[in-house]
Amino acid sequence: PFDHPNTIAGQGTIGMEIFNQCNSEKIHAVFVPVGGGGLISGVAAYIKALRPEVKIIGVEPAGANAMALSLQEGERVELAGVDTFADGVAVKQTGVECFRLCQHLVDGV
Repeated sequence: PFDHPNTIAGQGTIGMEIFNQCNSEKIHAVFVPVGGGGLISGVAAYIKALRPEVKIIGVEPAGANAMALSLQEGERVELAGVDTFADGVAVKQTGVECFRLCQHLVDGV
């Protein structure tokens, strides 16, 4: 379900909360955990729509780095296995829509 547009849009409300709770003019970067990409794509879509200069940086475990590798390769990569130490972000492959959005909105992982 993390790859569904409605789920991604819902995740974008976290970006709204960040801006509502902080002075958005003082935010230069937002660090977001990455699994399949739903959270970071939603947060990035909201924040970049309002403040495109804010850097969106993904954080993922080395043993489950599907998004970083996919962005490097320019296409979705499927990992042979994942380290489940951080099971909430342990996915073998990013979502299709999430990856598409991250290619355009995420500044680094």
